[in-house]
Amino acid sequence: MINAECDHCGKTFSPNDIFLVADSKLCTACAEEFHKTHKDIPIEEFKRQQDRTVCVNCRKDNGSIEFPIMAGQPVCEQCTAFFKNRPYPPWIKLAMAGLAAIVVFSFIWNWRFVQAYVDVKSAAHAADANQASKLFRSAAAKVPEAKWLSTMAIYFDGIQMLMEDKSAEALKLFNFCKANFPPTPSMDDMIATAEIGVAFDNKDYDKFLSLAIQKQNKHPDDTSAVAGVASAYACKYAVTGNEQFKQQSLDFLKKSKTISEKQGDLKRFEEYEDRILYRLETREILGRKEFNQKFPNGWKKQQKEQSK
Repeated sequence: MINAECDHCGKTFSPNDIFLVADSKLCTACAEEFHKTHKDIPIEEFKRQQDRTVCVNCRKDNGSIEFPIMAGQPVCEQCTAFFKNRPYPPWIKLAMAGLAAIVVFSFIWNWRFVQAYVDVKSAAHAADANQASKLFRSAAAKVPEAKWLSTMAIYFDGIQMLMEDKSAEALKLFNFCKANFPPTPSMDDMIATAEIGVAFDNKDYDKFLSLAIQKQNKHPDDTSAVAGVASAYACKYAVTGNEQFKQQSLDFLKKSKTISEKQGDLKRFEEYEDRILYRLETREILGRKEFNQKFPNGWKKQQKEQSK
């Protein structure tokens, strides 16, 4: 142990009982008195000194030789070994085991959410509506409390119905989705498309034309929306023979082609064009499915082959 002298009272103390204040070494009692008369000096300026020859843990006195410092404190060799190799208390071991059990349980309990998330991500990249519907239905089975997942499955069922020209069934599914899901522009567009299909299937060509024009006004740069108006006018021509309807159909068909050329999507336009031109030429109204069955290679292509 080493000793230090108080600059105020002159008494000798262990450095652990000495404070360094304004370059003065003061014992505990003198430091307290000094603080009372010097309120302008913050308490943080009273720095306790340290006797590095005495172990902070076991209080072993090492004479005039200082102990190594561990975590800012002098520690003897035996205590250093104790601190470095100190066994964990039983309560810590129990706590760690409990925490590990909670982590494992949580992982197993929440695994269904992870699987559902993977299904939803896969649905976003699905090759077709049917596959997307199956993936959303799989996610809904894993997390039944998330009602929107089953609604999304029904939404993609509706899209699949449209692809199969089952407009009435699609309309029922879309209306169900709208009633059970927040309003979205895409949902309204799907409902409008299904309503157009229902009007066509019912041979209500006036309604078909009215709905097609509404959709085209909403999406003036959409090839299918513009071609839909051309299709409706072609139907009106087919049943009335009115040449004005025929010209209007050709005008909208030309407009649809211009949009397709700008967007680099002529393939989709050609599908509409072939069916609409056949309707104008023959005044026979065929749906997409009927047309493709009758002309699997296309009407214009068949005409060219027959003319050879």
